[in-house]
Amino acid sequence: MDSVATAVNTSNINCTVEKYAEGVRQANEALRDLLILVNMPDFEDHDGWKQKSSNETDVVYSKRFSMGKVFTMRTVFNFPLEQAFVEHWENFADIIHYNKNISAIKIIASPSANTDVVYVNILNA
Repeated sequence: MDSVATAVNTSNINCTVEKYAEGVRQANEALRDLLILVNMPDFEDHDGWKQKSSNETDVVYSKRFSMGKVFTMRTVFNFPLEQAFVEHWENFADIIHYNKNISAIKIIASPSANTDVVYVNILNA
C-alpha cells in the first residue's frame, strides 16, 4: 500500500480576510511539514516508529520529531478515499458525534473556497 504525497500547490490557498492571514500561513507551513514527513523513507514501513496500539483493522504508531510527537494510524477503508475526504470536508462539524474528546465545534469563517477557520473545544486539553 502506497501513501506517498509528492506535491501540493499551496499558492491558491490564500486568505481573503486579513484577520485570518496568519492562521492560514501557519496552516500552509504545517501542510508542508506534513508532506515532508509522509515522504520520508521510513514513513511507509514505520522504521523507527513505536507501535502504540492495534486491533483487527487499525495500527497506531508514534515517533518523536523536532516539531513534537507525531502519531499515524494505518487502517483499511471499505469505501473510496475521495468519498471519505468529501464527507469530512462537507460535514466537518459532524465530527462531534464521532469523537468523544470534542465538546464543541463550529466553522467560524470560510475566507476562501478551500479554507475554513474552525473552533474546536477538546475536552481535558
